[in-house]
Amino acid sequence: MKARPTKARPTKASYMHPKQALLLVAILLIARPAAAESIEIDVGRDTTLLLEVHSGTLIVQTWDRDQVQMQAWADDDVDLDLSRRGRRIRGTIKGEYGHPVDADVEVRIPKWMPLEIKGRDLDCELEGLEASVDARVLGGDLLIDGGRDRIRVRSVHGSVTLRGSSGLIDIHATNEDIRMRDVSGEIVAETVHGDIRIEGALVTAVELVSTSGDIIYDGTIDREGEYFLSTHDGDIRLAVPPDTSALLEIETYEGGVYASGAEIEQALVEVRRDREFRAELGDGQARVRLQNFNGDIELYDRKRGRSKGG
Repeated sequence: MKARPTKARPTKASYMHPKQALLLVAILLIARPAAAESIEIDVGRDTTLLLEVHSGTLIVQTWDRDQVQMQAWADDDVDLDLSRRGRRIRGTIKGEYGHPVDADVEVRIPKWMPLEIKGRDLDCELEGLEASVDARVLGGDLLIDGGRDRIRVRSVHGSVTLRGSSGLIDIHATNEDIRMRDVSGEIVAETVHGDIRIEGALVTAVELVSTSGDIIYDGTIDREGEYFLSTHDGDIRLAVPPDTSALLEIETYEGGVYASGAEIEQALVEVRRDREFRAELGDGQARVRLQNFNGDIELYDRKRGRSKGG
């Protein structure tokens, strides 16, 4: 499919002195990448979009059309392609002779369209999604606003942030932080060197694992739910909502266990000196397991706030 150039945006040069206008144009030509290339394709509701972008930035936004539009800005000439194979649309960007290229890419897709992303050194921002997302990037930060059914991310050198996502959430970020706000469904999140922070979650199952980072969970504890938080060298902070019905099982080796809130303090029982604790809140319906080796574990009443500073 042929790429067609997008019209350049107008500047204020026409209102300036001719010498000023020439200087401004020269600066813009030096500082700005080459003119954008743009292509689009009609899509049906049974199709998935796969985007393969080597490096740069990728912004994906949604609209009400059953079309995919792809634009790119790069210092060198690029070849954009949207090809159809079965129920999948594949979007690629390549440089001269098919070599990888660094570019700023903007894509518009229907809200209902499932999305897959593959990249190397790629910062991604995905907005307004109402379908599944599967992203695999080596480096670069990833922000997902929305997404439903299944959200799967694999990242090595970038942070991952989710807002308003729902469904089965499966996030692995090896060297950076994982953050989620106002998500719902079930969560699995794992990182080696980063923190995991969950806020405003409405979830029935949680598995949060970090090797050397902190874990903060401030969300619902469903009566029928299971929650597992584990870190080796970081701290764990768990906000306990009012009227929680859960059995808390706590293990620590070199750290301390802290509690705030009358109900939590009264329920906390030492099972093994300085190492194992348990607390039964309400009817003890949900199961909550907290494991730590070399950091502190803090339980606090959400209404009262934290017992420790920081």
